[in-house]
Amino acid sequence: MKTCSKLAALVTFVSLSLAHAGASAHRNGSHSSDCPSCYGSSSNAMPTTQYSSGAQTVVRAAVPPAVYCRDTDSPVMTLDVAYTLWTAREESLAVAVSNWYLVPVAAAAASQGSVHYPSWKLCSGFKIGAGWFSEHDCWDVKFLYTWFSNKHNGMKEASFTAGQALPTWVNDGFILDSASSSWSNWFQRLDAQVGRDFYVGQYIALRPFAGLLGAWDKQWFDIDYVRAASIASSWENMQKWWGIGPYGGFNTNFIFCNSNDTEWSFFLNSGFALTWSHFQTSQQYLNADGLYLANYGNNFWQVSPMLEVSLGLRYETDFACWCPNSFLTLEAAWEEQVWFSHNQFMIVSESQSLSGNYAMQGFTLKAGLAF
Repeated sequence: MKTCSKLAALVTFVSLSLAHAGASAHRNGSHSSDCPSCYGSSSNAMPTTQYSSGAQTVVRAAVPPAVYCRDTDSPVMTLDVAYTLWTAREESLAVAVSNWYLVPVAAAAASQGSVHYPSWKLCSGFKIGAGWFSEHDCWDVKFLYTWFSNKHNGMKEASFTAGQALPTWVNDGFILDSASSSWSNWFQRLDAQVGRDFYVGQYIALRPFAGLLGAWDKQWFDIDYVRAASIASSWENMQKWWGIGPYGGFNTNFIFCNSNDTEWSFFLNSGFALTWSHFQTSQQYLNADGLYLANYGNNFWQVSPMLEVSLGLRYETDFACWCPNSFLTLEAAWEEQVWFSHNQFMIVSESQSLSGNYAMQGFTLKAGLAF
């Protein structure tokens, strides 16, 4: 019985060792028939998983091979910079509803109106990241800062027939001659995460990660209303927010073409956070003479969930010609990020805050260097 047990253990060890070698083989160019090598030399192959010599148990052999593991032939640190071209949206910012009739009209004359919002636009931003590879089971540690500014937006006038629109932020039944609005915001975020990038197949890599996320933003929402007889009023709304909490997710990389020195893949990354958040709002309603009709605010705490996803194309190449044991990464992706129940402005006629979601989405172009 002992001989059979030892034989079974030996067979299992050999099988898992072969799987380990096959999973990491494509980094060394063993599957390069479809794509030519940039340098044609195996000496510049991208780093593979390295484990210490000596006794190795079956359990140790079953550990999925890491994509990058710190040793004498692999990079130690990473630096990333990204350009973002995103647009931001927030729910519950409607300012008027058009084709609201004082006198009932026949169906033939009642065309469908619209719900009017402030203008949305594309805005440039950036990300800066840094990290290093750990010797502890090939873990990596990363930090990322995100900056996005959607400030200094002008007032957008809603398009409707005078006398046929109703304001959404005033509940006294008056009909509008005109309405205009402006929404701006400034968002920043800082991530700290620990992860491990490993192969789950010869051409699929997975990186689970966990860490801490902190974010803060400020937004301004202004509205100008003009009713009949040129009676004007305006809203000035401002919200400050910050939150911090646990953050985790998965990065998945699907490799479709690789050689000794280059690799092409597409990726799907996702993350989720639950931040303990503080909201502070300030809201004023004024008449045409600048006198206050209302002046109130809110100050409270709650948990704010965040969900993000990005889908894109990645190119990696050996950079050893300029810097030993290094490689360059280029990525182009479409990215989306949603913060739930982020709009905490309150209309007096409503029983609670508006609780609209805040979202950013758009194009991200990233360059990274591991050395």
